[in-house]
Parts: sequence; structure tokens; C-alpha cells
Amino acid sequence: NHSRLSAGVLSILISSSTVACIEGVDTGNINIVSTGGYEGTSSAEPHKVTTLSISTKDKKWYDVIKWHVNFKPVNDEIWPDYQQELLANEVAGHVIVGNNTNGISTIDHMFRLPGAYEIKVIWISTSTNGRRIKAKIRKSNKASKSLKIKKFSKAKSKSTKKWKKETKQEKNKSTDKLETILVSSEVRVRYARRDVIDLSPSDWDNYVEAIWTLKELSSGEGKERFNCSNFYNIDVFTTMHGVLSADKRCDQNHLSLMQENAHHAWMTLLEKSLQCVHPSIAMPFYNVAKDWRKYYNPDEGIKSMLKSPMFGSDYYGGGFPNYDDREDPYDPYYIEDGRFAKFPLRQNRTELCDESTGIFDDEYFLPLCKEIMEEGKYPAFRNNDPTKSGIWLREPRDESSYKYVSARRWHIYDGVGDKNMEETVPQHEMIEAMKSKRDVVQQFKFVTGLKIHGYAHTALSGLWGGSIDETTLSAATAAVAPNTPILDNVRSSADLLPNLAWSDTLAREAGCFVCNKYGCSPDTVNFVSKNCYNNNNNYQPLNTVTERQPFWTEGAEKGSLWYEIMLR
Repeated sequence: NHSRLSAGVLSILISSSTVACIEGVDTGNINIVSTGGYEGTSSAEPHKVTTLSISTKDKKWYDVIKWHVNFKPVNDEIWPDYQQELLANEVAGHVIVGNNTNGISTIDHMFRLPGAYEIKVIWISTSTNGRRIKAKIRKSNKASKSLKIKKFSKAKSKSTKKWKKETKQEKNKSTDKLETILVSSEVRVRYARRDVIDLSPSDWDNYVEAIWTLKELSSGEGKERFNCSNFYNIDVFTTMHGVLSADKRCDQNHLSLMQENAHHAWMTLLEKSLQCVHPSIAMPFYNVAKDWRKYYNPDEGIKSMLKSPMFGSDYYGGGFPNYDDREDPYDPYYIEDGRFAKFPLRQNRTELCDESTGIFDDEYFLPLCKEIMEEGKYPAFRNNDPTKSGIWLREPRDESSYKYVSARRWHIYDGVGDKNMEETVPQHEMIEAMKSKRDVVQQFKFVTGLKIHGYAHTALSGLWGGSIDETTLSAATAAVAPNTPILDNVRSSADLLPNLAWSDTLAREAGCFVCNKYGCSPDTVNFVSKNCYNNNNNYQPLNTVTERQPFWTEGAEKGSLWYEIMLR
């Protein structure tokens, strides 16, 4: 196939002439003027109009310049079936006539695959015969002007007419072409992930539209509409994160140093799904370190971060309008501004596993997914009946407050964020500290902690509610600071901040709480059957013989912490 495609490209080069004489001329490198409206880039981007240019040395005679653009696949690359036709077309290549002005030749072209493209810029000119004719005409004109003797004018005119007739006949006979390679170079094509604020208006519009499309269409509907096997409903990605995290055999998303790799893989799958809607999309990110340096003012507190456009009406919203307390203490604080205003929450958990078909090994993932999402093996959901609640955990909210996405950006319980968020938000100094670590293992350890990976769990959604205020005390039996104001404890150490959100994770996963808008309380009906009183044993069933230890389970493998507990 490759030899046939190469032959096809060669035939394009020589088809317009009886003889092709290829010469090389050094005219400098190919310049990427812009790609998708971005200037100053070192590479082109897929599915965006890219302007390329070269500057020629001779500004007079380069009349017809053709650009030959061919994709160069790597030998060991494996391309999916749905891209085989596109791959073949890109390898066969494109021939584009350049726009030539004052010695500069430019083209606008859309590259459709990431990778390397070979670019040959070729000047198509007349043959050596044609150039000899031009030289004769110039010489003749010069000689004609020097003739001042009037008596020879008639003879000159006769001679000139005869010569022009001869040269015209000679020119018509010549069909040879001279092809001169002005430049032969390689252009790299890459997806470029940018800070949200740095996206062009069209790129941001495409991203917003794609997110809404993933929300509105089922996986099957999207695959059919866009003829794209990578399309999945956006709630599939929420399901994926939750199911893999809740796998009792091992947390597949947060296992030691694999945490960041797992999350990058998750984002890449989402990116591929978005590209079904707009193939040019590259997943944007939030450069919080840049915003921190630009907007954070310690005199104004953490609320100063809301001055970033990220939390305004042009982007994600949920900023100033949602920060301050409202008269109704049970207000759900829906996001009602920005490009994702009133983004709807799914009202059930049915069919999500079936919609996930093909994204992982179905034999492994689908049974696990259905156990957790539909069959009650994960009792932390608001309602164990998958038809009566979406992907909502038990928390102090009213049933009516699960219509849309809620957030109070940077709001952390009565000014707690003013005290300790400075210790957790990624800043340029933290990034440099991470980069200075001796190896990638140490870098991963640095990133996976509260200070870089964990800050967004609290800052970008906010922490509020649960009837927690300045008078709320820790339990008298608490291992740390018993019977003291909870918020004072959290203010004293940023390391305690996650406890506000995660301290009851095990109890929620065990289904020990029932919740309404006023708060959560023990599920007295099921407290004993769910073994909620055995919280010191992580809610494992008691050994019916000793009444002290949990059953020996399959998780107690030799060398594990659980194995050591079983031996006690």
C-alpha cells in the first residue's frame, strides 16, 4: 500500500510535463504563520486551518508554486478501522497552488491527523528552452532600441517579425517543464492543551457545545449521529470514576502512584469523546497558579479569586452570585450564570453501565458497574433504588435540590478558606518544588497530595451546609481535639480540611445515615443489620463466634494490612 501511494504522489509531480527535471534550491524553512488563529506556534494543530509560508530569494520568476503535503505514519503505529480511509487519503496527500506575492508563497491547509507531515514546495517553470526564448526576446528588444538609422527600420521590422514567428513556433513545440524543489521539510501536527482563558473564542465555543452535546445525547445516539465509536454520554465518565474508585478489591483511580496516570487516562477518554463532536478539540485546563498570582489578595481573602473570568458569565459561572450566604439556609446554590448555567443532573442510574459498553473490558467492568450503580452494593447513594436517584451521595440536602449542578466557588465554611487555602492551592513555587524532585516517583508523591491534586475538591465546588457553623463541636470521643469547635480545628491546619468533606465517607458508603435538608442522622432501622456500630472495624461484618473481629475475607492476602489485623 505504501509503495502504491508513493507512486501516486510521484505521478502527480510529473503528470503535467513530458520531462520532469527536478532541481533543489535553498530558500529557507517553512514558517507556520498561524494555526486555528493562534500565532507563534511551533507546530500545526489537527482540524484547524493552518497558514504556511516560505520566503523565496528571487522575487521575480516564481510564478507557479505548488505545495505537496503528505502524512508520514510511523511504522509501528496502529490506526483504528474508522480512521483507515482518512489515513490513506492523508498519506496520498494534497497538492495546493500557493498564493505568491513579493517573493512570499503561502497556503491555507487543514491537517487532519496528528503526527508528521512531509511538505515539498515546488516551483513549476518552463524548461531551458523557455528560458532561452525569454533571453532572446530581452536581447532582441534591447538591440531594437539601439538601432537609430532610419533606413534600416524596414529591414529590422521585417526581420523582427520573422524572428518572432520562429520563436513562437519553437515555443509551441516545447512542452517540457522544470520542477524546482524550493523547500523539503517536515511539519509536526499536535493537539495543544491550553489554559481555558487562552482559548480562542471559536475553540471555547466548540468545547462548550461539545460538553452540552455529550450531556444531551445517549452514547448510542452520539455514536450514530457522529459515526464515532469514541462518543459516550458525559454521565458515563462520572460513572467510570465512581465505579473504579468504589471497587472493593482496589481503588482503581487512586492506587498509590497510579493516581495521576489514571486521571490523565480518564481525561483522555473524555477528550476523544468530545472530538467526536468537534475533531479540533484538545482538553483545556485551569491554570490556577497563574490566577493565584494575578488575582489573590490576602487583604480581601480567598474571595478575591472570584475576580478571575473563569468564574464569570463568559466561562464557568458560580462565582460572586453564589459566594455569600443567602436568606434561605437550604438554598441549593445552583449555578445560574456562565456557559454551563443550569447544567442538569441525571435523575437515575439506570442504563449507564450499558452505555459504557466498549470503553473498558466489558467482561470485567460491566458486572462491577451494575453491582455498584444498580444492584445496591454501594449504599452511599441517596437512594439505593437506581430509578429514584442519580449519582448523588447521601448528604444534608433536600430531595428537590438535585436538579442542576451546584457550586459556591472558593467558599469554604465561614472564612475557613481565608486561613488555610493558601497552603493548598497550587502555586508556581509548588510547581518548581515538584520539578526539583530527584525522580518521577518523588514528583508523583508530591502531586498526589492535598496541595496540588486535592485542592480542587474543595475550592472549585465549595464547602457549605450540613448544619456546621461556629458552634458545632467535634465529638467528645474524637481522636483529635475532642469536644472543640470543628471550624477552629480546620482553621488550625490545612491537613484537616478534607475531613469536612470526607470524614464520613466510610459511614456513608456503609449506608449508616439518612439525610434531609436539616442534616444527617443514623439510620436506626438498619443500623444493626448494616453493622454501623462496628465503625472501628470499617463496618465489616462481625465474626459471629468471637463478636470482636470481622470475618476473614478474600481481601486478607498475606502481606496486606488486613491480613495482619486478622492475625491479631
